[in-house]
Parts: sequence; structure tokens; C-alpha cells
Amino acid sequence: MLGNYIATYLIDISALIFLCYLIYSNNILDQNRKGPFYFGTVLTVLIILSEAGTILAENGNADMRLLSIICNVFGFALTPVIPIILIVIFDANIPKTNKLLLLPSILNMFATVLSPWLGFVFYVDANNHYERGNLFFIFVAAYIINVVILLTSTVMKGKMDRDPVKLEHQLKSIADNLEKERKNDGYLPTIAYGYSIFKGGNKIDFQEVLKEADNRMYYFKKIQKDI
Repeated sequence: MLGNYIATYLIDISALIFLCYLIYSNNILDQNRKGPFYFGTVLTVLIILSEAGTILAENGNADMRLLSIICNVFGFALTPVIPIILIVIFDANIPKTNKLLLLPSILNMFATVLSPWLGFVFYVDANNHYERGNLFFIFVAAYIINVVILLTSTVMKGKMDRDPVKLEHQLKSIADNLEKERKNDGYLPTIAYGYSIFKGGNKIDFQEVLKEADNRMYYFKKIQKDI
């Protein structure tokens, strides 16, 4: 049984390392997002190793008690942080502008660090027997709250990315930058653009989408001529 766990953990860690290599070798994420992604990967690996350590310590005698305590501290303290790291990858401004979002993770860390002596989240007795603490719900609550925050922020971020006003502003900014470059290099072609937003819910009509984008393209060209 222990061998199966070890094999599973090795596969998980190998997959994370390979994913880091893919992120490093191309532009899937910009530089501002790569840092939090690597940091989250390191934390995930530490959590996996901590879980492996607790399983290994459970099969040992009282001499393995210290290993069990250390691994439980890392595991319980770091696990609720992962959803926050994912939020930072999507939008680093959310934790910066909402410091209270970090409060559940911080409270859980304090409770976990004190657990070896006070048994808040967990307790390992002198015979290396693990038990949940009286305040184990702090860990559960912190993790659930952070997952809910992650889901909420992801939905909000998705709505912002589909905002027509924001999208139009981004396209206008791209066109303005290309126009400046074209003035420096007459070989660059002129561009005209249009866009269409599909909000979901119904079956997509590609002809209607293309028609809307085409109409917007001529609309922007008309504005440019009037200028």
C-alpha cells in the first residue's frame, strides 16, 4: 500500500515539474503570472511531500513522532493557501486590494503552528498516534472559504474579460500602437478590425457573429475617416 502512495506522489510531482517546464519554455503565461505559478507549484510539492511523510510516520514507532508533527504542520498550514495562489495567477490585484481575503489562511497558520503544543488543529501523542484537534474546523473553514473566493473571483474575472467596453478599449489601444509603428515604417500594412461577443446560453450562429464583426469593422473605419 505504501508503495502505491509513493508511486502516485512521484507521478504528481513529475507532472508538476513537466508543467513548469512548459510554462518556462513558452508564453502561455506572462512574466507577472509565472512567478506565482512557480511559487504555487513549490507549495504543492511541499504539501505532497508532507502527505507522504505523514503516511510514512504512521507506519513507524514513537521515534517517527517528530516527522509526523513536522509534516502535519506543513500540510495543514499550506493547503488552504493554494486557492489564494491560484487567485494571484489570475489577477494579482485581488489580494492586494482585499487584504482581508488572507485572514482565514493566516488564522489557520497560527492555529496549525501552535497545534503540536496546544492541539488546536491536530495532535500527535507520545506514542505517535495522530488525532484531530478540537479546532480542526478552522482548517476546514479556511480551505472552503478560500475555494469559494477562488470560484467567485474567477467568475468575476471572466465577466470582466467579456466586457464589450473593455474589449473595445483594448482593441483601440492595439490599433493605436500599430498606427504609431506604421508611421515609423511605411512597409507595415494598414489594419481594420471588428469584433463580436458571444455571451453563451444559445447555440452559436457563426454567420451572425461574422456579420456583427464585419459591421463593427466598417463602423471603426468610418470613424477613422471622419477623424
